[in-house]
Amino acid sequence: MGHDSKSLVAFGRYGELRQQLPGVTERVLTMQLRELEQSGLVPQA
Repeated sequence: MGHDSKSLVAFGRYGELRQQLPGVTERVLTMQLRELEQSGLVPQA
């Protein structure tokens, strides 16, 4: 699974998060970020 180009988190920040959270799968990280975006807690990049 690759990062979603429509994600509200810029790839640079996404990549940084992936590095900081090695135990979190890409799928789970993407799902959680989408939930945070939808709730308005993560601003659009």
